[in-house]
Amino acid sequence: MRKFVFIIKDKQQPVLTKELYYRHIEHIKGNVLAGRLCLVGPLKGGEDQLLQIYRADSAEEARELMRGDPYIEAGLYTAVEEYELLELREDNNWLMDTPRIQEMLRSLEKAGRQA
Repeated sequence: MRKFVFIIKDKQQPVLTKELYYRHIEHIKGNVLAGRLCLVGPLKGGEDQLLQIYRADSAEEARELMRGDPYIEAGLYTAVEEYELLELREDNNWLMDTPRIQEMLRSLEKAGRQA
């Protein structure tokens, strides 16, 4: 499965209610327990921003999970940045075999920056 990062921002204060907060927490708990949500929380220094990292087979599936958050459905946050996380792991050779890394290494070699 792939991982998708969402930075959710532009919080609209008047929309938040206690009931909405509890629905948001239930959405988070359900997705964490199902293994779909890997990491979630507010960003320190950007208190009006949330980070959510979903595990999904496709970007569209991850978007659907994120859009199912009651905060998003209610319009509490009005902007989302989306990225696919290319996670460095032993089972993918720390991304060393990907075209992106191979091209970067070739470019550095050509520029004489081998060490």
